[in-house]
Amino acid sequence: MSATQIAVKALLAVTGVTAIVGQRVTAVRVPVGSALPAVVVNAISDVEVYTLGGAGGYPEARVSIECIAESPAGADVLGNAVVAGLKDFATTVGGFHATFFKEGTDVFDESPEHSTVSRIIDFAIRWRATA
Repeated sequence: MSATQIAVKALLAVTGVTAIVGQRVTAVRVPVGSALPAVVVNAISDVEVYTLGGAGGYPEARVSIECIAESPAGADVLGNAVVAGLKDFATTVGGFHATFFKEGTDVFDESPEHSTVSRIIDFAIRWRATA
């Protein structure tokens, strides 16, 4: 399972996020015709720590979580729900134990046609198989 998939599943378990977007949490892009607000998760980096014994079995990745709404206020409220739900959050998802740490980017952006606003927030995720 990838960090992107783990983040999507974790966000779908955060009631503060799903209260705003329902099940509209996806990887890569918002599906065509989907209602807003929505959340999109993209991978930024993925690192496996190696020791003399080989892979450490506890990779770390960085994901970008884009909170998309029709207004700056809507994107901000959704972003606040994401931060509140994932900051220092630990969970078990799909056979993996994952821990989230807020780090990096936390910026606003506007679509070229000025129809949507995004708050883009980065999180680090460390995970390992539970079994």
